[in-house]
Amino acid sequence: MKKIGFLLFVLLVAGCSFRKPQVDIQKYNNQLLTFQEQSVETLENYYQILNKEYSKIDLEETYQATIQKLQQLITDAETYPGVPDEGFKAGIVAYISGVRTAFMQHEYPTVRLLVNLSGDATEFYRKDSQQISANAMKLQAELAKLDKELDFVYQQFKGKYLTGAK
Repeated sequence: MKKIGFLLFVLLVAGCSFRKPQVDIQKYNNQLLTFQEQSVETLENYYQILNKEYSKIDLEETYQATIQKLQQLITDAETYPGVPDEGFKAGIVAYISGVRTAFMQHEYPTVRLLVNLSGDATEFYRKDSQQISANAMKLQAELAKLDKELDFVYQQFKGKYLTGAK
């Protein structure tokens, strides 16, 4: 009887210890995905501010605040503690860095045009709308590419650590 009780105790402890890392891995997974989602939300917020309050904002300041927020997300993701396999974390950091780089590359020309704007905004938009649209399309294409790359890294992480996790 003592042997059966001891065996049940060992199995219970072993079972709990096997489940705990799975919970930690799930928490790790969720937090890293939260960083990724926040990077996308940061861009969405930027464009919502532009659409709703354009005449009331300092565009350069709003742009710089967005860049800083993305940089903070990169730092947070880089320093988030986790599992020994750093591939997924590196994928998240690369994604957010890519979002930041693409945003800087493709939005800054528009910001520069708008900040330097003098005169009638209608004339500006008529004249430079093709450039603004081209920059937006390039940004969208880069974000789609980053989504594919992150999905590949995530599938590897999921297959290694989260298969069967709930």
